[in-house]
Amino acid sequence: MIEPDFSFRNLVYIVNKRFTFFILVAIVAGFSGWVFTSPYFLKPRFQSTATVYPKNLEPFSEESETEQMLQLFEFSEIKDTLVDKYMLYNRWGLKPGEPEYNYWLDLLWAERVSIRPTKYESVVISCQDESPDTAKLMVEEILYQFNRLTNMMERETYAEYVSMKEEEVRYLKEIMATTDQELLEVRESTGMISMSGQLERLMEGYMRMVEKGSSGARFNQISEKLDRVNRDGGKLINGAILMSNLGDVYTEVLEDLNEAQSYSTRNVSYTNVISKPKVADKKTWPVRWMLFLGIMAGSLLLALMIFAFIDKRPAE
Repeated sequence: MIEPDFSFRNLVYIVNKRFTFFILVAIVAGFSGWVFTSPYFLKPRFQSTATVYPKNLEPFSEESETEQMLQLFEFSEIKDTLVDKYMLYNRWGLKPGEPEYNYWLDLLWAERVSIRPTKYESVVISCQDESPDTAKLMVEEILYQFNRLTNMMERETYAEYVSMKEEEVRYLKEIMATTDQELLEVRESTGMISMSGQLERLMEGYMRMVEKGSSGARFNQISEKLDRVNRDGGKLINGAILMSNLGDVYTEVLEDLNEAQSYSTRNVSYTNVISKPKVADKKTWPVRWMLFLGIMAGSLLLALMIFAFIDKRPAE
């Protein structure tokens, strides 16, 4: 069985043999390419682009702010909102509820919408559409939804944090109230407010009375007071230290609570727009001359392969 010869020499032979036919194929392919790349078959798309830097973002781990921004741009609500608002399913020839609707929607979204980082830590958002105005509006809507959803997420996160800190404040207040009551009882028992100054004066008075050999009700009163201080003085000291430490912790937690409350109600932007989206005045797709040349080259190559099979002959 004679196999087709795809050697350069044989291909040149085929071209020379059927040169007129190849000219005809080129003319037909060129005409077809001109027709099928026309706006009637391939509607031109226009692209609008914005370049943004992240701001006011607090990364959750070791990721950069740009990496976190890219993750947040994956909000499913962003795509859903744009698809519904601009009825992209109609523009893309899709019908909700049909089999494989979501598959083709995701595929066309990835083809028409691009969100990518640059080497300068910025993020570029590009949208393509048959309408240059719609392409610009889509970019603006993506930025708006990103800020809205990020703000909502931050508020929900800080609302949980506020709830936690409020519980800490309530718990600390209970401990401080209990400790303060215990201190009050000890102070009433010992008759002392603070151990630092009062104990020193009490001991000085007691020692003077001992040196003088004093006795009587006053001496017994001071002796009983010293016995109570000896018995409950430790509680007074420890309670005072505990109250001081609790006060420091309470102040710190209260500061965290106030900060969290301010964050939970703030409304800020998380994008610093360096390059705003514009209405394109020139199409981005298709690149007609490339498609035109591709159709012609593909047609001629296919014709050459077909004739190589038809004109099988032994290699010389």
